[in-house]
Amino acid sequence: MRVSIIVPVYNSEAYLRACLESIEAQSFRDFEVLLVDDGSSDSSGRICDEWGLRDSRFKVIHTANNGVSAARNRGLDSASGDFVYFVDSDDSLVPETLERLVLAMDGGKYDIAASAYTYIGSGGEREKKLSPESHFSVYGGEEAIRLMLNGGDTIWFTCWNKLINRRLVETLRFKPIAQEDFLFCTELYLNTSEIIFVNESLYRYYDRPGSLSKDVSIIGLHKTVPVLWELYQSVPESRHSLRTLILIKLYRRILSTSYIVKESGITPAELRSHRSLCASIVKESRKAFMSDASIPLKEKLLFITVRALFWRRCK
Repeated sequence: MRVSIIVPVYNSEAYLRACLESIEAQSFRDFEVLLVDDGSSDSSGRICDEWGLRDSRFKVIHTANNGVSAARNRGLDSASGDFVYFVDSDDSLVPETLERLVLAMDGGKYDIAASAYTYIGSGGEREKKLSPESHFSVYGGEEAIRLMLNGGDTIWFTCWNKLINRRLVETLRFKPIAQEDFLFCTELYLNTSEIIFVNESLYRYYDRPGSLSKDVSIIGLHKTVPVLWELYQSVPESRHSLRTLILIKLYRRILSTSYIVKESGITPAELRSHRSLCASIVKESRKAFMSDASIPLKEKLLFITVRALFWRRCK
């Protein structure tokens, strides 16, 4: 049961060695590491090459700078293991990470084994776990999507705390957009029967200053509009209740970001583009939204009222 660990690397020379050391120290030994150097301009590429020479399990791929989605996709294209696991190059693992997750998979009984993680920021460390405090919990794929959409913990919409059966990602790839984890995980869950969750902090997530992938500001919020729209279109009509939930979340996000986002610091051009996209989405989906009997009347009235009072002024 081999694991392919995919590490996208870009200008992380200050943290990369600690990341790779934590991988090398895994108690579970049957793994390969795909280090995808995404056109780094610092010494990250050389550090990757050093590890490729010292340990044959570390394979180095140098590419032009195309972003984290393309780097992860390149890793997926080259993966040969039974399972895949993502690690960001400025984060690290505890020694038992892979061992715990492989055991939780129970010989392939589950499609995905996810874990809690430790958040390390300027305020110190804190564990991000689920409640109740049971050690193992099992979730359905659609249940996980609903938890994400209803404001669930970041545990559900990050790709780096999950061991994934490789058959689920034979054709699934990251899109080159903001919030790429959210869309990838949702599409992953659509094809998942059961997810086992290990309520133990097995991943160490560092909130580094200036990391674009870890931006949780309102600028990040407006970028979820195209993600939710693409997600809505990808969910089959046979899952009507899920599509309805996504559509409600999409319309709420359209309303909030269309007039609040002007205070976020994005450029006027970005703001115009965002509002144009929102208008296009509403034009295409308004009939489905207003005619859906399962969408509460208060949601429809909220949209009509707020759009009339605020949104039109922002165009």
